Amino acid sequence: MINLEDKRILVLGFARSGYSTAKILNKLGYDVILNAFDDLSTDEKAIELKNLGVKIVDGGHPLELLDSIDLIVKNPGIKYEIEFLKRAIEKNIDIITEIELANTLFNIDMVAITGTNGKTTTTQMTFDILKAANKDVYLAGNIGYPSIEVAYNHPNSLIITEVSSFQLQGTKYFKPSVAAITNLGVGHLDYHGSVENYRNAKRNIYKNQTQDDILVLNIKELEKYELSKINSQVILYDTKENSEADVFVKNNIVVYKDIELFDITKMSLPGMHNVENAINAALISYIKGASIETIRKVLYSFSGVKHRLQFVGEHNGVKFYNDSKATNPVATTTALSGFENNIILVCGGKDRGIDFKELVPFFPRIKAMVVVGESKEILFDLATTYGVACHKATKVDDATILANKLAEEDDNKGIENAINSETERIINAISKKSYSYNILLDLKGKMLDSEEMAQKIGEISMISSEINFIIGGSNGVNDNLRKIVDFRLCFSPMTFPHQLMRLILTEQLYRWVSINNNIKYHK
Repeated sequence: MINLEDKRILVLGFARSGYSTAKILNKLGYDVILNAFDDLSTDEKAIELKNLGVKIVDGGHPLELLDSIDLIVKNPGIKYEIEFLKRAIEKNIDIITEIELANTLFNIDMVAITGTNGKTTTTQMTFDILKAANKDVYLAGNIGYPSIEVAYNHPNSLIITEVSSFQLQGTKYFKPSVAAITNLGVGHLDYHGSVENYRNAKRNIYKNQTQDDILVLNIKELEKYELSKINSQVILYDTKENSEADVFVKNNIVVYKDIELFDITKMSLPGMHNVENAINAALISYIKGASIETIRKVLYSFSGVKHRLQFVGEHNGVKFYNDSKATNPVATTTALSGFENNIILVCGGKDRGIDFKELVPFFPRIKAMVVVGESKEILFDLATTYGVACHKATKVDDATILANKLAEEDDNKGIENAINSETERIINAISKKSYSYNILLDLKGKMLDSEEMAQKIGEISMISSEINFIIGGSNGVNDNLRKIVDFRLCFSPMTFPHQLMRLILTEQLYRWVSINNNIKYHK
C-alpha cells in the first residue's frame, strides 16, 4: 500500500493518464506538481489543472524539481534512461505508474492481462463476458480509460486492465487478484534495451501476488518462468489434450476441472491464437463468477476488437478483417496463421527499420499483397523476390479498394476454374458406351413431374441398358458437358447439397420404377 501522507508528488508526463492522475490527486488533497517536456501554456486541460491549484512545470525536466518531491508518478512512455529519472533513482525517490497508484491507493480488485500478442483481444473478451454476466465491471488501462480514473470513480468495482511492459517495468506495489500473460515473445527493444529486460518487465505482473491470487500461463511457455519464484496459484492451459495442464482442449472442447467451458469450433474469430485468447478470457471470467452459458454466448459471437483482426464484414463473397494494430511482423504472422490461404494482405506504414522476413513463411497463403506507406518499397521488393504478386498504393483507402478488386477478380477466376475442372473430371468419368444413356441434373434442364419422368425412363429402357445420372459440383458445369449428355433434367429451380440431391434422386428412382410397374408407393 502506498502511503501518500505528507508527500509531495510529481506527475511526470501529461497525456491522458497524466492529466487524470494530477486531477484526482489534487481532488484528494495531495500536493501535486505536473511536469511535461512540451509547452502546455495553451493546452486547455493544463489550464484547467492550473485553475484547480496544480503547479505545472513545462518545457523540460529541470533537475532542481527533484529537491522538492517524494514520489514520481511516471507516464509509461517515458524511458527510465532520461537524466531526470536517473537522478531520481540516485536520490531513492519512488517511481511508479498510474496503474500502480490506482491499484494500491484505492485497494481495488483488479484483473491484469499482459503479453506480447493477444492482450487487447483477451482483455476485451474478458470484459464482455463479465459485463454480459451482469458483474460490476469496468475496462481500463491501454484499452479503455486510465486505471486511476476508473478506480477513483468506481472504487468498489472489478477492473479489467490491459497492462503494457512500459507500465510494468518499474513495478513496486502492483498486485492484481488475477493476472494472465498471453505469451512472452519479443517486443519494444527500443524501450527496454534487451529481450530479457522486456520479459522481466512482463513478469513483474505477478511479483507481488500471494497464494490468494491467481496467475494464468500457457503451458507451452513454462521454460520462460521460474515457477519456484511464483507465489500465486498458477493455472496452466494448453490448446491440445494435456494431462499436465489444468485447462486443455479435448475433442474441440475446452475443459477445466471436468467442466466444459466452450467449443472452439463455434468461435467467430479464426486462428489458434484466438483460441488461446478465448481460453484466458473464459478462465478468468469463470473464476470471477461468470456462468458457462454466458461465456459461450459471448465467445461464439465475439467478432474482434477494433483494428485487432476485427471481422469488418463481407462484400461479394470477400471477407474483410482489420488488423491495423498489428505493429510488427510477429503480430502480423499471428493474424495470418488464423487463415489457410487465399489471403490478400494490405500492409505497410511507417518505416521503423523492421526486418519483414518473418512474413516469408506465410507467403504461400497470400494470393496478393497491396503495400502502402513509407515501408511499401521494402515490402514490395520482399514480396516480388519470393514470387508474391504485389501492388503499390498511395493511400490506405486506395489500397482497400484495390484489394477488394483483386479479391473479386480472383474469386470470379477461381469459380470459373473450378467449374472447368469439375466438368473435365466428369467428362473423363462418364460412360462412353453406346448402350449408356447419360442424364445430367442441370438447373437449365427440362422439368418433368414424376409420372412424366417415369414414362421417360420407360422409353430410355427400350434403347439403352445403362442409365447414368450426373450430379455436378457446387458451382455447376460448363457447356462442354451439356453438349455430350443425352438428356438434361431439372428437379427444381432451387439448389441442394450434393448428398441431399443423391437422396432425392434415389427416392425418385424408386418412385419411377413403382409407377412403371404399377406398384403402390407412398404419395
